[in-house]
Amino acid sequence: MTNTLFRYLLSLALGLGLASSLQAESRNPNHTATWWDSNDPGWGVSTLDQGNGIGPYWSSYDEEGRPTWFMGLALPQPDGSFAGDIYRFSGTPFQDIRDVRSNRPGTIIGSVKLEFADNPHQMRFTTTIGGQAVSRDLTRFNLNGKDVVCKAVASSSPEMTNYTEMWWEPATSGWGMILLHVDQNLYGQWYTYEAPDRAVFMTLALVRQVDGSYMGTIYRQRDGGRPFTSGTNAASQPGSAAIGTASLIFLDGTRAEFDYVVGDDQGHHVLQRFQMGALANECEVRPYDVGGGDGGGGNPQEGELCMPAYALNDTRTLRDTGTSDGTATEPFVFTETVTGAASFNGQSGFRMTYTSAAYAGDGTYAYSYVGNGAETTASFGAEALDPATQQLLSTSKNDPMRVELTRRFQQDETIALDYGVNSTSAAGNTRTDLKTTYRLVGRESVTVPAGTFTACKIETTVDLRSSTAGVTTHVQRSGLLWSDATFGLIKQQSQGTSTVNAFGFTITTALTNKQELLEATMQGGHRP
Repeated sequence: MTNTLFRYLLSLALGLGLASSLQAESRNPNHTATWWDSNDPGWGVSTLDQGNGIGPYWSSYDEEGRPTWFMGLALPQPDGSFAGDIYRFSGTPFQDIRDVRSNRPGTIIGSVKLEFADNPHQMRFTTTIGGQAVSRDLTRFNLNGKDVVCKAVASSSPEMTNYTEMWWEPATSGWGMILLHVDQNLYGQWYTYEAPDRAVFMTLALVRQVDGSYMGTIYRQRDGGRPFTSGTNAASQPGSAAIGTASLIFLDGTRAEFDYVVGDDQGHHVLQRFQMGALANECEVRPYDVGGGDGGGGNPQEGELCMPAYALNDTRTLRDTGTSDGTATEPFVFTETVTGAASFNGQSGFRMTYTSAAYAGDGTYAYSYVGNGAETTASFGAEALDPATQQLLSTSKNDPMRVELTRRFQQDETIALDYGVNSTSAAGNTRTDLKTTYRLVGRESVTVPAGTFTACKIETTVDLRSSTAGVTTHVQRSGLLWSDATFGLIKQQSQGTSTVNAFGFTITTALTNKQELLEATMQGGHRP
């Protein structure tokens, strides 16, 4: 096997095919998020998605303009929306909550409907109260360029390290808080009650301390907001005032101690994650344009679209050339074709078949397994085949199972992926750890055999470490790639080194590599 082919098969196994992104994979997005209208701040909606329904928590203002909240349970409807009743509650003022249920039975004030757009950052929120329907278009809250994205899991785990979720104290049920955990910060909505027993929401802004606790300020919205019964879009932002301090100490991923000081009042509660549905949430922080539900992501209106969504039978042919320690390796021409649906490593997606005229028969020598979220490329792993016999030579599975990369890039933003690949073959098992970065430099005209394209120009780095049977390999690369929104990877060039340590001997080899698009049929178009 040539050095060039070996390098390319290795890149397949690691799921590095930047242009591999497919259309319309069936998936169930997770809608846990905080939503608002940036042109109408001061109120919002938090959605808690736990599998069998969505709990919307509506932070608004009562008839006198005082901050309050409402809760509903929205169930899935035939048209894809979620709908149900919305309730109003009253209860024991927060400073008097002690060891017993804090709220009184709720009163239905109307109905709510949630309609989630194909763009996971958009939702239409409709309330019908007193026969009057009011619809407002909301967006997921942008947390300084970041988003919290959740996926469904069977149950909460003490090992969870992201604390995004609804938290409550079962012994004093009827109040709680929704937390968003972003890096070293916790943002909270505290749903509770104030005298005379009316619902009030307060917000928390907490920062991680050296001892691992989170401490910060409690804010209460000022009175004077637009009443929830209003059908107008008049301003509803009366501002907020700092009223106290709070701390959260997480005992593990499912339990926390909450302490507060508000004026002369102090309180202490032991909280746990709240699960009302069939599933729990496991969440992580992602760039905002890669966010939006169960590994989804991408606001179609934000960033440069640099990669396509492939369809069945899309085909691309590329030429790979390079050098090893200054000596040219033989050119290798290969074709990648989306050949059908497939399941691999617990993921449903598509099979990409790799062929080359260098081999007899149909020339098939590898498969990669790919899919996509909303606006992302997804890679699951790969298989290498013996071209002569079509027998399986090795199987490589990504760890985590689904590795995703945005198809839209913000200018000068660096996107980093850090994951592993577990490979098995007759020679034994191999673990490879991979770190890659991508940074959009801008757009540039580039000419290759397939034609001239105004493509995204992206700086890349690769750091690859693998070990098998006492042999370790460390590959470091940097370079550029050019990618088109319709035809994918147009050109790629890189340089670097490969260091192999085997049985006490170390060999370092200088490498260069170049790929160019020769021909493509994609999205109904053909080049050249």
